[in-house]
Amino acid sequence: MFKNYLKITLRIIKRYKGYSFINITGLAVGLACCILILLWVRNELSYDTFHEKGERIFKVTIESHQPDGRIEPLSSTQFPLAPALKERYPDIQEATRIFKAKALVRYGAKAFNEDRFFFTNPSFFEMFTFPLVRGNPQTALSGANSIVITENMAQKYFGNKDPIGKVLAVNVNRDFVVTGVMKNIPANSHIQFDFLVPGGILENLSRKRLRQEWDASGLNSWGSTYVDTYVMTQEFSSFLDVEQKISGFLKEVGTRQFLSRWMLRMQPLFQVYLFPINGSNTVVKYLTIFTIIALVVLMIACINFMNLTTAHSSKRAQEIGMRKVVGARRGDIVKQFVGEAFLISLVSSGVAVFLVSVFLPVFNILSGKQLSFTDSVDLSLLLGLLGITALAGGLSAIYPALFLSSFRPIEILKGSLSSGLKKALFRRVLVVVQFSLSIIFIIGTIVIYSQLEYMRKKDLGYNKENLIYLSLQGDIQNKYQLLKNELVQSPNVMSATASNALPLFLDTGAGGLDWEGKDPKLDASYNYASVDFDFIDTFQMEIVLGRNFSKEVISDTSNYILNETAINEMSLSDPIGKWFSMWDMEGKIIGVVKDFNFKPLRTGIKPLILTPKAMPYTYLIIRIPSKNYTSAIKYLEGVWKRINPEYPFDYHFLDEDFDRLYWDEQRLGKIFGYFSCLAIFIACLGLYGLAAFVAEQKTKEIGIRKVLGASILGITVMLSKEFTKWVLLANVIAWPVAYFVMHMWLQNFAYRTHMRLWAFILSAALTLIIAILTVSYQSLKAAAANPVDSLRNE
Repeated sequence: MFKNYLKITLRIIKRYKGYSFINITGLAVGLACCILILLWVRNELSYDTFHEKGERIFKVTIESHQPDGRIEPLSSTQFPLAPALKERYPDIQEATRIFKAKALVRYGAKAFNEDRFFFTNPSFFEMFTFPLVRGNPQTALSGANSIVITENMAQKYFGNKDPIGKVLAVNVNRDFVVTGVMKNIPANSHIQFDFLVPGGILENLSRKRLRQEWDASGLNSWGSTYVDTYVMTQEFSSFLDVEQKISGFLKEVGTRQFLSRWMLRMQPLFQVYLFPINGSNTVVKYLTIFTIIALVVLMIACINFMNLTTAHSSKRAQEIGMRKVVGARRGDIVKQFVGEAFLISLVSSGVAVFLVSVFLPVFNILSGKQLSFTDSVDLSLLLGLLGITALAGGLSAIYPALFLSSFRPIEILKGSLSSGLKKALFRRVLVVVQFSLSIIFIIGTIVIYSQLEYMRKKDLGYNKENLIYLSLQGDIQNKYQLLKNELVQSPNVMSATASNALPLFLDTGAGGLDWEGKDPKLDASYNYASVDFDFIDTFQMEIVLGRNFSKEVISDTSNYILNETAINEMSLSDPIGKWFSMWDMEGKIIGVVKDFNFKPLRTGIKPLILTPKAMPYTYLIIRIPSKNYTSAIKYLEGVWKRINPEYPFDYHFLDEDFDRLYWDEQRLGKIFGYFSCLAIFIACLGLYGLAAFVAEQKTKEIGIRKVLGASILGITVMLSKEFTKWVLLANVIAWPVAYFVMHMWLQNFAYRTHMRLWAFILSAALTLIIAILTVSYQSLKAAAANPVDSLRNE
């Protein structure tokens, strides 16, 4: 039976080459899209699954219960938390903490600023599966000055030399001995680092040296959250029971009022990447979106198959009639056509695998991944491929098989079937569905790019253009004022300032705030930034009330400037001159700055405190003239190397970092754009095949019309008119669906563009033009044919 079906399928492919090419190409493109997305989804779902004890590892987070009922999650925890939990609760077998820092690492003449420099505990290797290729994981972090590096870093600093026992100078004044070399961290790990050193070294540093060396002034405080804490439970302990036991721990150890509202939570390791504690769930959202996109493209390809198979049915009607006459039952006919569809799906899947191998490097660039088809082949992938192929075959075959098997042999053999075939309502519906989905893709692409353009041009409340920033590390913080004073003397520098964070993603928080007139029941927690006196002027922000910080006013080192949102939440009608306290550092409110966006535009503006003394400065920000970038950067480099020769000159443009904040949206826009093109390509393949079929069915009608004087243009319009109506109807259906879908997507942004009518009109014009061009070739070919050839046998 199978051999017979195979012969018939190969015979059909050989006999109807154009029809077969359209079917196989459409299905292959749809399957290739699904395979690419399948590879990407597998990679996303594989994060952290390589850890042997992963099922027992949890990240400890904090829920901050606000007086107004809101719950704000915190992903970072206190530095003393990990050892305290292990000591207090027997159900916790191991606990470790990770403090992420930046450091200057030097070996001989090689010096690099490294931003994947982690402090942790020796228990790190007991919990996580990061194998060492050199050294002993049990003792690698036991020494106070031990350091473990990855293979990439070993090659970077030592080349082919044995790194064990070599000394790396960190931040100029501290030496670490290499005691281990790890395999490179897998890309599917949410913990990404290049250097590991014992966290105990931080406990032995003074508060001042912590500020200068590692930007971690409050590590030993229960009121400061700086580190990531992970715990590993005992083998048979219940996750929910342990979480319940530790939930109220901070109430018992803290003295500050806000700690009584902080509850500990445990997040399974396998969920940390997919469900980040900040609540954005971007990964899961895009997993869902991309999966739907791939399935939609596959559906469009399957609709092609159904359309062309049913349209082509008149050419196989005699075959079906004869089979039924000689005893074939309807079930046999269904099996035959389902078998043919699955065989064509298998051929298409082979073509799809070839397309994936060719275009996977392009998809890697687009997705930011390093996916490999050959390296990913395993049972789950093979089952996935078979599942997709079966899905494509099933979707493609079900209607044509039922439709073709319903033919009555007596009608077929009498030749009375053709009139019934003209009632191709279902085919029209399928074409409308195809183009509706394609139009939704086009509108989605336009809206996404409109949102990206809106975010690029939105007034953030400050001017991000022409700003360069440098990282202040080590002793340069003591020389900061000297460096700044020299820079501002040059015409290559318009102004300079410093802060502990950049206004792109300012996330440092302060609790236990107090101010004049504050409701005693209110326990506020606001974002804050340590800034120097020229911060507001350098960023070209606007003071709406009061005044800016001034070097001439000595008391301004203890004073505060708040944004409009903070003043509104504090319910202060006349805030200037009122006392304000943060961390028991009392001063006065001297000004109110106009609200500016200090987080991605997905979130709204929150209360913000600006003060010169809360924390050490981490960044030097310099505004340079819009012209002569090269000379300005060259000047900055010369001054930097003269004043701070130990550290490399490593600069960044603020506007470029701003663009990188929206990489997910840019990726979504590109993928929507590419898949829109693929969807339209597949739909047009089907439209081309249907146009060829209609033109063939109307060959004699066209011949008669030409004999009676019809022009080529008139016949072309006649043949194209029906398809044009289908595309116009598809727009009517797609517009409200696209509006609803994209409206829901825009809700992810606190600041968003409006969907304009021109986006919908443009999508209609594009699909109409493409459809007409697709149909016109077949229409012109039929209209230009010699009527003698079509009427010769009449």
